[in-house]
Amino acid sequence: MALPGGVMVQFKPEWSDTQIQAWADGQGLQLVHTLSLPGQWRLVATETGTAALALANQIHASGDVVSARPNWWRQMAHR
Repeated sequence: MALPGGVMVQFKPEWSDTQIQAWADGQGLQLVHTLSLPGQWRLVATETGTAALALANQIHASGDVVSARPNWWRQMAHR
C-alpha cells in the first residue's frame, strides 16, 4: 500500500455543497472532486506520503465530519 496523496472525507448527509465548500475554505483545504461512493464523499488535496495520513487523522478527530481517511493505493494482481 502507498499514500499517493489526498484524503477521502465523508460529510454529514444534511450538509449542502455550499456548506461543504465553506468548511473546506475555512480549513484552507482544496476539494478535488466528489467521489462516486454512497454519501457525501469528497477528495481533499494533500501532499503524498504521511502528510495525507496526518491530515486524515486531524480531520477525523475534529468531529466536524462523519469520516476521513487517507487515499490509500493498493497494488492489485490478477490471479
